Amino acid sequence: MGYDYFLSEPLKGKFNAFANDVVRTYQAQLDEELNEKIGTFKSWLPTLATGVFYILVLVAIFIGVKLISLAKSPIFIIPAMILLIGSLRFSIKASRDLSSAFAHGLMPLTRPMLLRVVTSFLLYSSKGSVAALGMLFLITAFICRYINAYHL
Repeated sequence: MGYDYFLSEPLKGKFNAFANDVVRTYQAQLDEELNEKIGTFKSWLPTLATGVFYILVLVAIFIGVKLISLAKSPIFIIPAMILLIGSLRFSIKASRDLSSAFAHGLMPLTRPMLLRVVTSFLLYSSKGSVAALGMLFLITAFICRYINAYHL
């Protein structure tokens, strides 16, 4: 708050220019990290597609089991059981592929993407980077206050 009221316009301009230089440098580093992580994510896309394929196979198996069980004949119970036991392999493979793709491909993207959004907000704020940083601190204080008041 003191930034807005107690600093002159030329001093605000100097602070904002310095803050913009720092944020732009950090944003350039984030862009490099983000490009690297996107390349890693692209390498995990086949694994993710395989996991989704296995999920679709599981859905088809369960639909087939449901249709077979509707016949209510003992001769159809054995194929239904074989399909269910066979689906265990698909479910294990699907969970392994999807968890690997999320853990190694998607999760590393979250930090640089979130920080890229924050730095973009700081750079393109109409009041300047320093005022935008103060706004982020104010929002954080309100969130912490809400958590302390209603959730503890």
